[in-house]
Amino acid sequence: MRVVFLILLSVCSLFSQDQSVENMLEEHIKYVADEENLIGYLSLEKDRSINQSTYIKFKFAFDHFREKNVRFVLLKLNTPGGQVFPAQKICRLMQELDVEYGIPVVAYIDNWAISAGAMLAYSSRFIATTPQSSMGAAEPVTQSTEGAQTASEKVNSALRSEFANLARFYSRDPVLAQAMVDKEMIVVERDGKFISLSTEKKIKSSDTIISQKGKLLTLDAKQLTEFGISDFEVPFQKELEKVSGMVPFNQSPLFEVPFFSKMENATLITYTDWKVNFFSFLSHPIVSTILLIGLIIGIYIELSTPGFGLFGIIGLSCLGLILLSSFAIYAVNWLELILLVVGATLLLLEIFVIPGFGVAGIVGSLLFIAGLFALMVPNISNVSFDFSQLNLEAIDILYRLAWFGLGFVVAFLAIFLLSKYVLPSMLSRSPLILRGAQERKLGYTSGPEEALLPKVGEEGLSFSSLRPSGKVSIKNEIYDAIAETGYIEKDQPIVVIAIKAKRLIVRKK
Repeated sequence: MRVVFLILLSVCSLFSQDQSVENMLEEHIKYVADEENLIGYLSLEKDRSINQSTYIKFKFAFDHFREKNVRFVLLKLNTPGGQVFPAQKICRLMQELDVEYGIPVVAYIDNWAISAGAMLAYSSRFIATTPQSSMGAAEPVTQSTEGAQTASEKVNSALRSEFANLARFYSRDPVLAQAMVDKEMIVVERDGKFISLSTEKKIKSSDTIISQKGKLLTLDAKQLTEFGISDFEVPFQKELEKVSGMVPFNQSPLFEVPFFSKMENATLITYTDWKVNFFSFLSHPIVSTILLIGLIIGIYIELSTPGFGLFGIIGLSCLGLILLSSFAIYAVNWLELILLVVGATLLLLEIFVIPGFGVAGIVGSLLFIAGLFALMVPNISNVSFDFSQLNLEAIDILYRLAWFGLGFVVAFLAIFLLSKYVLPSMLSRSPLILRGAQERKLGYTSGPEEALLPKVGEEGLSFSSLRPSGKVSIKNEIYDAIAETGYIEKDQPIVVIAIKAKRLIVRKK
């Protein structure tokens, strides 16, 4: 009889728990039976860690979901973690989305929610698991020449407190959350409660040991459910067949849960924006490091060679991209204008500073055209590039692109005709244009004539420091000069190695 009673008690407990979860779902997730119900969908996969680019993507995805008035956000977690500070900022966004805008997050642990992934799970109002789910192992580490090292107690203590606060936010046990961060904690279950012990001597024979000293707490799917961290279980993830960024909700594993199976006209919507993807790419640590290397090398070579050329453009471009990545949250809404201004600046630089038409002119032209086109087509970020089924925005883009191309063709044709047939006659009658030969003695000359310049191979002294431009003295005459490489201090012997644009290129003898 006692065994039967325990079985009945267990069944009643599970039934009441399911009813409790059902009531909570009904309280926080509202939907309308006869209207369209949109559900935001985000995914974190194990092949990419959580970093600043993840935060940028989540920030704008949540803004998009608010605009679309989604019923809730489904967050698929299969991540080994990543950086702590971007994860903290994402957690704040998730709590703000829930509390201030009434859009809860349902975390679905497909496999892993480890380290920073556990932070995101704890920041979700509801957590769903599969039989293969794991969550925990969130000890902070730092990288050094000797490899990964456990972070200082100061950092560990702060993260321990952070995990406890995240757990309490949605009424989950804070002790279990702290044990995921601190491997020195001993956690036991005593009288239906989880408590932390300072030493193993305090463990009672009736206690159930949850976490031993020296081991970080990592919970499997069964433990997550038993300990009240997971709210319900779902089957394995089905492959989502995306069509123009939208997926029928019945392809989601949540559809197997009774509450969600009642949602009619439900669709999962994803979020893609080429601008956000661009800034996310710039914010990746590897890309940031490459940009820093390009900045340093580009500026060094530019300062060590005469004039302004390719490496100066590379250095300044890397600097600009670093600044853009640092202010990505603000710059993403101004990207089109930034492209336009940068393109125009490079074109002006090519016209007035760099002789000829080279890299700066080509890059500037491309950026200017891209920025101009993006400004003229404000809904380009909503385009679906699935050409098997173009959405309305994509059709509009193609239509505008055709007119944009036609405008360029007509404009260049007009320029050709004006330059060949109209402008010559107009300029010939302009009083601002000098006509006829001008004598040098009347003052119409720019710089010394090349015949009066020193010859290649002639020697002299640096009249001033060349860093890299300056003055040199050759046969008691002063000339403008540029050092071929590096710096040349004052009163150093020099030799002329080339002459460009009536300026001497010299080398220290």
